[in-house]
Amino acid sequence: MKRTGWPLVVALGFALSFYACGDTWKGVQKDTEENAEAVKRAMDKDAPEVRRDVGDDVDKAAGKVKAKAEEVGREIASETQAAMIHMDIKQALILDDTIDAAHINVDVDDNAQRVILKGSVPTLEQKAGAERIARERCRGYEVRNELSVTSK
Repeated sequence: MKRTGWPLVVALGFALSFYACGDTWKGVQKDTEENAEAVKRAMDKDAPEVRRDVGDDVDKAAGKVKAKAEEVGREIASETQAAMIHMDIKQALILDDTIDAAHINVDVDDNAQRVILKGSVPTLEQKAGAERIARERCRGYEVRNELSVTSK
């Protein structure tokens, strides 16, 4: 049996395969284009509603972020104010030669606008002097003097 026709059959098979693949590719390409166009039409139709929904969500989220930022800002401001008052009173107590401030703790509650002196001093005069200094340094705040007098 002669095989002279065999290369022709193989070549014809390859040609048909490429032609079929080309048609398949063209079909896929056409389907993709049609689907893309359908999606575009649907998005154009629903776009205003989607934009409105997304815009509402963004506005709500921005409002929440703003509220939290304001809350944190107030907390930082309050803590900073309390720290400044604490340092001012403590420094004044240390610098006063008539008061032994080694055992005096100064607590500041800015929200309640209250200063509390805790710890101990050796004399009643020092207790009164510590309270006087605290009142001078934190005008508008309540000062509670919880210092105890203990002799050394």
